[in-house]
Amino acid sequence: SGGREGCGASHLALAAQLNWQISICQGRMGHWDAALDATNRSIEGFVRLGEKENAGATENLLAEQYDLLGQPERAWKHRVTAFRLLSEAGAWFRLQVALAGVSRDRVRRKDWAAAISILGLEIEISRLADSRTLVADAMLRRARARAALEDVHAAETDISLARTAI
Repeated sequence: SGGREGCGASHLALAAQLNWQISICQGRMGHWDAALDATNRSIEGFVRLGEKENAGATENLLAEQYDLLGQPERAWKHRVTAFRLLSEAGAWFRLQVALAGVSRDRVRRKDWAAAISILGLEIEISRLADSRTLVADAMLRRARARAALEDVHAAETDISLARTAI
């Protein structure tokens, strides 16, 4: 049940973590109402604890769930909240993960201009996360998007930069 009012901080943290895991399991089984309920309980717990990084990562999970359910407007509401919380927490790796999910979605949909824009942000955040591998990966995906728009020179530049990044 969702009644966690009397939990101490350690129990509240455990409940938030458990709800996160329950959400993932319920979603994998296609039990979306239960998954969304558990995700929201997890977010509430992390927010009460002031854990911006975990709250942001869980908001991103909720955004992904709404995407899977065909509710992109709701997904974006939670994605923007995730971006804000992860930025405030300085959680660059988790912010990169959230941006990568969006950029990959834009590539799959062949929304090349949006993909290139988001990939630019992803590359910068990957640098903040100090991950040359993530920088190179995002550059290669941006090269793919640029090639699809027939911007061969920019695509070749991204490929060259990806090689030097790793």
